[in-house]
Amino acid sequence: MDLRILGPLEVSVQGNQVQLGGARHRILLAILALEANRLVTVDKLVQSLWEENPPPTARGQVQICVSKVRRVLSATALRNAVVTRPAGYLLRAPADQLDALVFDDLAGQARTAAGAGQETEAAELLRSALRLWRGAPLADVPSAVVQAGVARLHERRLRILQERVRLDLRLGRHHELLPELRELTGEHPAHENLLASLMLALYRAGRQIEALDVYRTARAELIAEFGVEPGEELRRLEHAILSRSPELDLHSDAVQVAARVGPVPRQLPADITDLTGRADAARGLLTVLPADGAGSGLPVVAISGAGGVGKSTLAIHVAHRRADTFPDGQLYAKLSSGGRRLDPADVLTRFLGALGAGAVTGTVEDRIAEYRSRMADRRILVVLDDAVDEAQVLPLLPGSASCAVLTTSRSRLAGLAGARHITLTPLSDPDAAELLARIIGADRLRAEPAATRELVTLCGGLPLAVRIVGARLASRPHWRIGQLTERLRDPSRRLDEMVYGDLQLRATFRQDYLSLPEQGRRLLRRLAGLDEPVFPASVAAGLLGIDVSVGEELMAQLFDARLLDVKVDRATALYRFHSLVRPFAREMLAAEAVPATCAGGIGRRQDMSTA
Repeated sequence: MDLRILGPLEVSVQGNQVQLGGARHRILLAILALEANRLVTVDKLVQSLWEENPPPTARGQVQICVSKVRRVLSATALRNAVVTRPAGYLLRAPADQLDALVFDDLAGQARTAAGAGQETEAAELLRSALRLWRGAPLADVPSAVVQAGVARLHERRLRILQERVRLDLRLGRHHELLPELRELTGEHPAHENLLASLMLALYRAGRQIEALDVYRTARAELIAEFGVEPGEELRRLEHAILSRSPELDLHSDAVQVAARVGPVPRQLPADITDLTGRADAARGLLTVLPADGAGSGLPVVAISGAGGVGKSTLAIHVAHRRADTFPDGQLYAKLSSGGRRLDPADVLTRFLGALGAGAVTGTVEDRIAEYRSRMADRRILVVLDDAVDEAQVLPLLPGSASCAVLTTSRSRLAGLAGARHITLTPLSDPDAAELLARIIGADRLRAEPAATRELVTLCGGLPLAVRIVGARLASRPHWRIGQLTERLRDPSRRLDEMVYGDLQLRATFRQDYLSLPEQGRRLLRRLAGLDEPVFPASVAAGLLGIDVSVGEELMAQLFDARLLDVKVDRATALYRFHSLVRPFAREMLAAEAVPATCAGGIGRRQDMSTA
């Protein structure tokens, strides 16, 4: 390994340490290593280096520090690892070159071995992972941002320690565990899983009174310190010890222990570090998603909103923030792509494979039953992204309240009983400008304030649109903001300009459009020809020559697909296009060769009833 962060920060070549330079170089390398293989924005690097008081030249000094770090790594296998991206930098590190990644890889191997019944090999793999720790991680790096990342490392180590202790208990090593468990519970006196392991080890060592004393002492401290009783698992264990229950004998807990140390899926896509304008929504989601699995029912959170509004970004960000509280893993599936709806049966097969089920056969009902059995009593977060409807989601819901589900969809999934619903709206202009500044730098925005305001308005508050224009400007530092703004002014060219690599708004809107029934698509095209900015639901009847009630239902479908916005004025629902959806709808109007008479507005809608 050439880079080590599980202790003092070290870079070495063939065992010889490399001098890292000053404090800023160490901080920058540390934060890149903590976020290895993930983008770190320039703003986060500035915050890491100067916290609340960055100098005016901070962004330029970050570039100088990056150059220094690259020189430090030039003699190692990581010599080309620091990669520049439009919004920042990332450290591209193979699993065998950074000790934190080696740690995670060994832990993953151990879980696979345990799931295959190879407990002895699994315990040794976890011991090897824990031996990589050389002391307090990055204690020599003076940065509050770095130390926040270190706290997450400590949580990972503690989780692996618990898994190794459970395996050792399964293997009958209770005598050898006692000194270590005494030390660990001294360091973490309120950690109930460690207390339970100590009680079980003492009981199996023939020391029943001491095991009960651990419980009584812990209970008194929990009541005195936090005003709470021990959790249900600890209370059940005390009762079982009092009654000398046979379930505490060695090997009687084989099924429970094997389930806990089985494969642990980590399927979340990469997080982003520049989430903007969603702090309140993120806090709300973190409040709803339980941190302790103590709820009375399965927690389900459903995020809805228009395409490009940032639903997936928010869900994945929150899932990463909650990952440590779901130690048995995180499952992720994107349920639709390019207008194609994924079959829940195929998702179940994938999830079961990730949970160690091996080859999966049987009906969909059999797979659902097996899935819920494997999820029972485990702490797993399930993220179901871009769901089309409830029918996709329902088969994928675990049956255990210890799990949680986070879904995103264009539509409000009202059929999910008991779900907490959150609707994302477009960003405000200040938040959109802040996101743009994080991508291209605040200096460019300050140099052209009027052009920036117009550009932000043209993006309509959609984070995807802001990211596209930001990426285009970041890739062309010689461009003025006004140049791109001028190109976007023409509505007929706007979607052509809203493209960068794989990012494009037109594809997002097309997916929503294709999800509609043919009559709904026809209505959208006719609405695009209206000159009025807002229109009632009753207009659909005249545009299509149909009953008013049918037309109102079609308008509701366009709203559900987030292709129309709605507001209520004096008890009347008035619909309107989002500023970026209207150009798309007009493209569809032209492509379908709908007669131009529809451009005359609502006053001519009767003329179009036979078009």
